[in-house]
Amino acid sequence: TYMVPTTLITLPELPLTPNGKLDTTRLPEPTPTTTEHIAPTTPTEQWLATTWQNLLNIDQISTTDNFFDLGGNSLHVTQLVARIRDRAGVTLHPHALFADPTLERLAAVVDRAGDADTAGYAGNGLVTLHQATGRPPLFLVHPSGGSVTSYAQLAGTLGDDQPVHAIEDPALRHAEAVGDLAARAATYVDLIRQVQPDGPYHVGGWSLGGVIALEMARQFADAGDPVGAVVLLDPGLSNDPQPPDDLSTLSSFVYDLAGLADVTLSDVDPRTLEGLDRDALEEAALDVLDKAGLVPDGLRDEVRLRMRAFTTNVAALHTHRPRRYDGPVTLIRTADGADGSDDDVTWQALCPRLDRRTVPGDHYTMLRPPHLAALATAVRDALGAPVPTPGGPTPALPDS
Repeated sequence: TYMVPTTLITLPELPLTPNGKLDTTRLPEPTPTTTEHIAPTTPTEQWLATTWQNLLNIDQISTTDNFFDLGGNSLHVTQLVARIRDRAGVTLHPHALFADPTLERLAAVVDRAGDADTAGYAGNGLVTLHQATGRPPLFLVHPSGGSVTSYAQLAGTLGDDQPVHAIEDPALRHAEAVGDLAARAATYVDLIRQVQPDGPYHVGGWSLGGVIALEMARQFADAGDPVGAVVLLDPGLSNDPQPPDDLSTLSSFVYDLAGLADVTLSDVDPRTLEGLDRDALEEAALDVLDKAGLVPDGLRDEVRLRMRAFTTNVAALHTHRPRRYDGPVTLIRTADGADGSDDDVTWQALCPRLDRRTVPGDHYTMLRPPHLAALATAVRDALGAPVPTPGGPTPALPDS
């Protein structure tokens, strides 16, 4: 399946930090091997392959290819679902792709007239990214953009015994925006209890998601619920209570979306945007994204919706005052990011039992191959889970 690694590297021993923890920055980067191409055969597979090629700008699709591994993002998912509806008359929930992300499995769902496994897709924002048994689930919180698609590859890399759920921003479902992050966290805590009535609770998140996850852990603890791992993936805090102006916020959204898609943007002269009102600035930002190929056909309003969710979240971050949390917290930073930043000093004060880890990549590439494997190893270690070794016994990692 898509979780089986394509490259194995044998090491004489695991590299450790001076305090005996796994040093993911010293793990060698895997060299991808060529996998066998399996051509689509059924009419549905062939049509879907052509659709994926057009959406993702890829020349060749194998039936075993994973939509998210090929670079599919949440906007691509929306566009794909629309094309399946128009071509095959089958209405899929967008989250069906998390359960059936390979070409052959998605084609089978379409051939069954949309009879997909939609467990957890009740419209409440809680998404099952990876169904599994064996370990307590990990709940990941959306970043500023609101979508949880950025976690799709990570969820499938944490092992076939690790269930992973994620919480989307309700604003993406046109729900009423909740600006206060503490109130948002309380809503998300209630969602988690619907899936897991009793702790310990494992929570985490990337970027803004890490900030919300810490508040959720604090609320669980306040209620007397046991909390397990709290995993913060390169989060950021704000020391300025005043949100940035519209131009700065919309520029951040543009660069955030480009970073997620690994796209380089053309330069824009800020002087051409001076004096524009909010609506005009939104249109200018959409034009920049459209020119970069980041606004799929027919989804300009969808991108605008995500832009507004992003700006709401940025404003909420600037007014949020995180509280001290005395439980264990794992803070995962990137090798290409700021080392020893003032942020980390603040996190240490907020979380006295902070365990700081470093993984390869930057804020965006940490979630993608080739850096994904190191991130998954660090997250699994934070969860207290052994790192799986394909084809052999599972070694125990040093205690955290």
